[in-house]
Amino acid sequence: MPFKITQISNYTKGEFKQLIKNINISVEPLKSYLNSMSYKHTVDGCFITYLLENDNEVLGYISFSNTVIDSDSEEAKELLNVSKGMKYPIPTLKITRLAIVDHFQRQQLGKLLIAFAEIKAFIQQESTGCKALVVDSKNIAIDFYKNANFIEVENYSDDDSIVFMIKKIFTIKELKKEDIFDETIKNYNEICRLCNLDTELSFLSTLI
Repeated sequence: MPFKITQISNYTKGEFKQLIKNINISVEPLKSYLNSMSYKHTVDGCFITYLLENDNEVLGYISFSNTVIDSDSEEAKELLNVSKGMKYPIPTLKITRLAIVDHFQRQQLGKLLIAFAEIKAFIQQESTGCKALVVDSKNIAIDFYKNANFIEVENYSDDDSIVFMIKKIFTIKELKKEDIFDETIKNYNEICRLCNLDTELSFLSTLI
C-alpha cells in the first residue's frame, strides 16, 4: 500500500479543510487540534504537522516541535551518552501530537509515523543537532511508545497523567561502531520510499 506523508502547509487552507472534514478521531483534543490549530501553527513555523495519506484519504497525523532536555537530567544524559559535565541543554525533537483515524487503527500506522519521526530526528541531528525523540505521553499511550523503544525518564511535570519518554537517536559514528549503520540507513530508505519522502531520501543518499 503506497503512502504519502505531507506537511500540511503544502496545501491551501481550503484544500486542507476539505481533506480532514470527514475524518473521525475519537480522542477529542487530538481531533480538535487538527481541525482548529494545526494549520496556523504550521504556517507560522511553530509546531509542524504532517498528514499520513493514502489515495487522498487521511489516515493520521503527527506534529513536531524542537525542544531541549535540561542539562541537570543525569538520567537522560546517561541514556543518551552525553557527558555528565556538559552544562548545556540537550537538543531534541518532540512529538507534540500523534493520532491515527479511528477506522485505520491497529494497522501499524502509528509505528510508521514513529519511523518517520526518527528519520526527521536523524536528519536534524546531522544538520543542527538532535540527541533524541521525546514525548509527553498520556498514560493510555505509554505502552505504544514503549513498544517503539521509548524509555520513561524522570518526569518534571506536575501532571500525573503525563509521562516524559525519550528515544535515543544514534549518531553515524555510533551506528558504525555498533555495525548497524548500513542496516539502519537501509530501513530509513525503505520508509522514505514507502511514504514518498523524496527530500529525506535525497539526504540519506548522501551518506552511502
